[in-house]
Amino acid sequence: MIKFLFKSRNLPKSSSRKIVLCLAVIFILAFFGTKALFHPGFYTSHDGWHQVARLYWFDQALRDGQYPPRLVNQLFYGFGYPLFTFSYHLPWWMAEPFLLIGFSVFDAIKAVFFLGFLLSGVFFFLWQRDLWGEEGGLAAAILYMWAPYHFSNIFVRAALGEATGFIFLPLIFWSIAGRREKFDFWPVLIGAIGIVGVFLSHAMLVYIFFLPLSLYFLINFLVAKNRRVYLFSSFLTLILGICLSSYYLLPALVFEPLTNFADLMQDFYQGHFAPLSSLIYSKWSYGFSGNDLNRMSFQVGIAQWLALALCFLIFMAVFLKRKKQERNFVLAQVFFLSFFFSIFMTTSASSLIWHGLKRFPVVDFPWRYLSLAVFSGSVLSGFVISRFKGFGRHLFFFLFLLVAIYTNRNHIRVNQYTFIPLSTYVSSEATTNLIDEYLPKWIERDEFRKIRKDESRLLAKSPEIKFSEPIIKTNSLEFSYKASREEKITVNIIYFPDFKVFLDGKFYLMAREEGGVIKFLVPAGEHRVFVKYEDSWAGKLGNGLTVLGLGVCLVGLIRKKE
Repeated sequence: MIKFLFKSRNLPKSSSRKIVLCLAVIFILAFFGTKALFHPGFYTSHDGWHQVARLYWFDQALRDGQYPPRLVNQLFYGFGYPLFTFSYHLPWWMAEPFLLIGFSVFDAIKAVFFLGFLLSGVFFFLWQRDLWGEEGGLAAAILYMWAPYHFSNIFVRAALGEATGFIFLPLIFWSIAGRREKFDFWPVLIGAIGIVGVFLSHAMLVYIFFLPLSLYFLINFLVAKNRRVYLFSSFLTLILGICLSSYYLLPALVFEPLTNFADLMQDFYQGHFAPLSSLIYSKWSYGFSGNDLNRMSFQVGIAQWLALALCFLIFMAVFLKRKKQERNFVLAQVFFLSFFFSIFMTTSASSLIWHGLKRFPVVDFPWRYLSLAVFSGSVLSGFVISRFKGFGRHLFFFLFLLVAIYTNRNHIRVNQYTFIPLSTYVSSEATTNLIDEYLPKWIERDEFRKIRKDESRLLAKSPEIKFSEPIIKTNSLEFSYKASREEKITVNIIYFPDFKVFLDGKFYLMAREEGGVIKFLVPAGEHRVFVKYEDSWAGKLGNGLTVLGLGVCLVGLIRKKE
């Protein structure tokens, strides 16, 4: 695999020394760009409190034997919440090894941010050098890393999922371009890793990048020497990526209609368009979006705008001379158009589209399309550099490098460091979602907040029934009771498919919903009850498909070594 990673398929043979030097530059700039993360404590941000609580509960779910995590009984004031049925998983899988070796939750999150920043640059470079060479690829990678929106994700918003997704987007594009005349498993595996990485990091990126991905695939398909092999490789990549993601995707898709997500999120886009002027320059701040005077910056990046302008001049020169357009030239046009598409979707000019699609809220905030603008502008910088030779190439390389670093020099710091105890973060988060959008439709949110917040976990009509203190885990509740007759017990945990009830260690019945929580009849006598959430058919099928995908990867790797 090492040979595949560092072998350029569209350029003359490059020395390994030059590649190592480029990777060293990326590492240095990654460290310098995220040096604020190495400060003790945590920092203020939009989603930082959510992220701390999510990692804590993800780790706790694993410790409770919940593989993979789906829900947390302790959330939503102790009534339970299916957080990990819908919220992304990959950042927490990446953070878990750091917790196991002794990192705090805060340091594990910061470690994932650093890894995401570094690996996004590495993978972007490996893809871009195949198109534009080492200098073009390195410049593109630096612009991709050192972009205002990237720093905003880390230091302003603490958007761990989106920042992690930046790692895997270039892998998908690299896989599309790396499929050759003969079948090769490495591009398939790299593409599948890219797909599963995006799905498990921030699925909204799939919709944001759908158009450029489709056009990029179409162009590479049209120039492929063996289109049958290309289509087969592409189909296998897609299926393998979906299979690997299925343990998360399938339950999320099946159960989302049972939640309030679509109803609550369909008008979320309103008030979150970015003014066009702010995309060029806006004061760096740490507030949220909307009409807040202290709202965060929506800058795309001066270096990205410079790449766009120079790219336009190159296009005009080529068109006027009526030169034949080679593959890479056409690919640059795709990202040129993608840049403008992202600007359009970010501003209020696209409000009619957002309104028309509001019943399908796959992207919540219009300004999330800044990720596509940053991505496209970074690609265009590599294209610009590739059009020059000798001194001109070096000149534009250093121009992009200096502009990217200088114009972002004030974006690489946090607003304020904090030393708040972990317990405060965990106890203050009801669901870790802004509006509790994944609550089931059969739950009246305000009623549970006001009336049932202080109720006992276990209730019965008869005051004679005696309960032991329940043992509560993220996916189960266990207790003993003593009753003189048959009783209906209320377990104050929000019902979600599929809770099961075990009586004295044996399966008793499938739990049922009544009044939003779990209720069931129990026989007279003294018994031990175990109420446990277990994967539904969607979860089990998704788990099986993921295992199948892992098996295909293993077989492919073994056969590749033979």
